[in-house]
Amino acid sequence: MASNDGYAPYMGVSLFSMLENNAEDFDRIHIYIIDNGISEGNREKLLAQAAAYPHVVTTFHDLGDSFSAFHPKVDNGWDNTIYGRFFIDQIIEEGVEKALYVDGDTIVNGSLRGLMSTDLGENCMAGVRDALETQRIAYLNMGETARYINSGVLLIDLKNYREFEVRKRIIRFVNTFDKRLDYPDQDAISAVCGNKIQILPPKYNFGWYLPERRLKWDYYKANFPYSYEELYETVKDNYADVVIFHYFGVGKPWRRGECAPEFKRVWVSYSKRSIWKLKPRFAGKAQMLKYYLITKPKRWLLKQIMHLLGMERYNKICDFYERHWGMNLVKKNSKGRIAQ
Repeated sequence: MASNDGYAPYMGVSLFSMLENNAEDFDRIHIYIIDNGISEGNREKLLAQAAAYPHVVTTFHDLGDSFSAFHPKVDNGWDNTIYGRFFIDQIIEEGVEKALYVDGDTIVNGSLRGLMSTDLGENCMAGVRDALETQRIAYLNMGETARYINSGVLLIDLKNYREFEVRKRIIRFVNTFDKRLDYPDQDAISAVCGNKIQILPPKYNFGWYLPERRLKWDYYKANFPYSYEELYETVKDNYADVVIFHYFGVGKPWRRGECAPEFKRVWVSYSKRSIWKLKPRFAGKAQMLKYYLITKPKRWLLKQIMHLLGMERYNKICDFYERHWGMNLVKKNSKGRIAQ
């Protein structure tokens, strides 16, 4: 994983979720943290958390001036910590066959044994296809056979990665591409390795945020890169099949009023049991005002409508609006709680 000091607590929650669900599945777990300015206090908390589990080794890797190798032609506004994943071949010793890179805004909700046993063949890495795949392939001139993946979860074959000189090729690409790289890390990884990428099931990097009841309406309106059947298998039974939740883009679960309740609940359940015990907070006054002036009154109004109409009729109206206008109204169960 890679983090600066500000993101370290969120990365810590992610690491806790991984250890909770995997400490007994492996004889040894080595956590490599690419350290882009993590404070001594946060380092100590990360080490203390990992020390509670047997067979876990945690090492920090300060890459020093390595990040300065990246100087894109068009500024993209991203913190240079995103480039840390490209140095995975530099910090992991020879002889290790595969490594898993995971973003800090994730929750590992199950065993990684199946993922780690994936045979990558001649590919440099494996990942989950990104929702913007079609647009990004065209923008980056990648070619019809290339794959565009979300870079938040990467299973990397270190031998193939080194032989293909992925890090050098990526640095060259970032520094020579003439247009703005909107998503610099995954744009570069996909553009360089697009024909040497193996595709993983969406359960290993799930950020589609589709409840089962909405999938049947939303799937055919959006350009999803997975089949309906693949996504349905992932979202059914309240996401029982999801191994890694990824809170990319907007919708961070630690920012109050931003993340959908069913996904925030997953993150909060791990956060409160971790050493960090983080609680969702408003990002600023604007978000707080939006929550109290718009979101909360809307929920109150929907609750009153539900009582007036009755839950059965209310849920039918929700289905109608979702089907015809795509409005995401909150359905209720027989106890008046959010229906999963």
